[in-house]
Amino acid sequence: MAVKSKVKNSWSKMNGEEMGDLMKAVGTALTGNLTFPTPPTSAANMTTAGNNLQTAYNNRKNGETGKTTYNNLLTASRQILVDEAKYVSDTANGDTNKIASSGFQYTKTTKVPAVIPGQASIKSVDSGGLKVHVVLNAVEAAENYIIVAAEGMDVSLPIFSDNQFKIAAMPQVLHIMPVATFSEEFTNLTKGVELFIRAYAHNSAGIGAASQPVSIIVQN
Repeated sequence: MAVKSKVKNSWSKMNGEEMGDLMKAVGTALTGNLTFPTPPTSAANMTTAGNNLQTAYNNRKNGETGKTTYNNLLTASRQILVDEAKYVSDTANGDTNKIASSGFQYTKTTKVPAVIPGQASIKSVDSGGLKVHVVLNAVEAAENYIIVAAEGMDVSLPIFSDNQFKIAAMPQVLHIMPVATFSEEFTNLTKGVELFIRAYAHNSAGIGAASQPVSIIVQN
């Protein structure tokens, strides 16, 4: 699983002169940039804010008033950049070319090891019309779910190979159903038969532990 690139906070340690240059560069880059049509601070206002910050920086030693004005503008400018950066990151959605076109720098895409999901759990099971409807609870990190059902006996643990089920060693299992949502329905069942069900959460890292078994009598 990859973490998307976003705007890099390159201004946190900048002085007013440097930050002003960044703000003016962003203002220039966003001027007429159709990728970012509605930034929280317009391109023109970003450029003006950069100029004002640099003026305050140059006047910061002109008494207490100059110092206070500069510090206030420095704080406000940081917040302007934070808000603008969030907008750019959200709009670019990880596209480094788009981020670069805004005048900001971007972070590198990083890989985060996938984590095998936790144990699955079955929320509810009901039957009618020779069908059984199974609803699962959501499991963190799951990309999809797998429901295994067998008639007349509990479901033995499946054998896994490369994150896939091998059912040859499980002749008693009648239904193996990958599901992308939290629910699935088994159909064309036999009235009066007891169906035993387990569920698994699955992602690219592997398959989590089986849920506790749930059984139900198939109803007409």
